[in-house]
Amino acid sequence: MNSKEYKNQQDHQYCLEETETIELKSGIAELEDAVIDICALLNNKGGILYFGIDPKGTVKGMVIADSTFRKVAQKVRARIKPDISLSYNSENINGKTVLKITIPEGTNKPYFADGQAYIRSGTESIRMPVDDLKWLIRQENENHWDNRPCLDATLEDINPEEVMRFLRHMQDERRSEIDVTIPFEKALERLNLLSSGVPTNTAILMFAKDPQRFIIQSEV
Repeated sequence: MNSKEYKNQQDHQYCLEETETIELKSGIAELEDAVIDICALLNNKGGILYFGIDPKGTVKGMVIADSTFRKVAQKVRARIKPDISLSYNSENINGKTVLKITIPEGTNKPYFADGQAYIRSGTESIRMPVDDLKWLIRQENENHWDNRPCLDATLEDINPEEVMRFLRHMQDERRSEIDVTIPFEKALERLNLLSSGVPTNTAILMFAKDPQRFIIQSEV
């Protein structure tokens, strides 16, 4: 065993306990429950799920073939909506092979497993409370609206002086390193307020010469 392999094993051993972002499964027989855990992690901060390690952190190992990856991926794809893309890898820990699934934080929340949303609560995956689900849906809808291009708006509808004033304020507060001398359209790009060259709804709310023209009852 070389030093790199030893260090990697040490790192894994250090993490071999269930947390809010790490879920351990003894084997593929627990796939049904694992789908729920994946759903919960997507709705939370993301995380890692291991097959071949029991909940106490003991490495059991497992036989992994191409069909194993397909079986897990197909089950996840069939049961979790909206569709997601996960990373599946086999790893050697303490001389035994385990299956590691890397789950990113979801970008299209909420996610549902068999029509039910789940969330992490400590080391457990629980049904998402109704109020939490309503809040999450509202937040996601607002975020999506904020980032959408504003229909019929162009850069000519933006007040460059307002953009520069905002940048100077951010710089004074040391919250931005954007050069205040760059063209305002470049500043909007750096602020992620352009979508394919079109000002987003947020850009219109913040910097438009006449935001009410585009967004009824808009107010900053």
